[in-house]
Amino acid sequence: MKKLEPPEPTAEQVIEATEGAYLLDGRRDLSAISRYMGLDVSQAHQRLMVENALHAAELLGLAVPVSNGGNLSFSVLARLLARAREAERRVLFRCHLEDYRPFSLYLDRRRAGVPPHQAASQVCAVHPIADEPLVVRRAFDDWGAFAGSLTRGDDGLLAPAGPSEAHGVLRATLEPLLVRTEDARTVLLRGLGPSAWDFVSGDVRDQLAEAILMASSGRRLDSVVLKAGNAYESFLRAVGPRCPGVQNAKGISQIGNELRNQRLIARKHQGAIDMIAQVRNANDHGGDPDEGNRTWQISLTAVQVMLAALVASMRSIVAYRRGGGLEL
Repeated sequence: MKKLEPPEPTAEQVIEATEGAYLLDGRRDLSAISRYMGLDVSQAHQRLMVENALHAAELLGLAVPVSNGGNLSFSVLARLLARAREAERRVLFRCHLEDYRPFSLYLDRRRAGVPPHQAASQVCAVHPIADEPLVVRRAFDDWGAFAGSLTRGDDGLLAPAGPSEAHGVLRATLEPLLVRTEDARTVLLRGLGPSAWDFVSGDVRDQLAEAILMASSGRRLDSVVLKAGNAYESFLRAVGPRCPGVQNAKGISQIGNELRNQRLIARKHQGAIDMIAQVRNANDHGGDPDEGNRTWQISLTAVQVMLAALVASMRSIVAYRRGGGLEL
């Protein structure tokens, strides 16, 4: 079993790594996840930070390796992190953290008056999660402080907080999240209409609802574009499931061209497809070689236009496919 190693990931890095992998549909793509975290995987130290953050997410049960070893699945609470506000994220993280037996032991030993370095040594004796107790202490102190399991006293030192209320307030945390999710699904249903809603797969609907929810808060616009773009690409492939050219095409624009070649969409649909692809590419591909490798900054307006065009085009394409109707 892989152990915790320096550099110890912060709580924020663990959460960002979890979010990045989740938004990538569970792919353990270090390069993409590192970009999501604002790190450079080509730098050995930063690559190790990403790897350690993902490993910590697995230890805490936020992410779970799938049997084939290449993908991750996620806990129910982890799926909420990408759309949670800061206070909610701390509660969600604390629930996982305090269920993690090595950290629970660390808290118990600290509450018993054992100094931090000794408590970390005792954790390593019972749970061989690291070769050096100092690694455990630094990681656990950071995670605990973020989650509120450890608080800083008047002397500036971290000490265990009172009995955990994380599970007690979890319901209050989840309810507004779930209400907002249902509101986003209602917006999506209204935009797609019943016919397109039925055509679109449940996974695509879930991703789009989350993208709408995230965009409504104006947060993490790059993540909104990533999630919406992935969902739209899945939708387009579903329009031509038996066309090898569609299934083998790379990217939204190529899929759109193949769908048009097969007369599965109208020519006017390609305009929306190309616009959505341009926003996605500007978001995902870093420096633009046509603009001196400068990076595009994605605005909230661009994201809102992308989402509106995306939903409208899905509705139009389904109407065209199911009866030849021309509806924009």
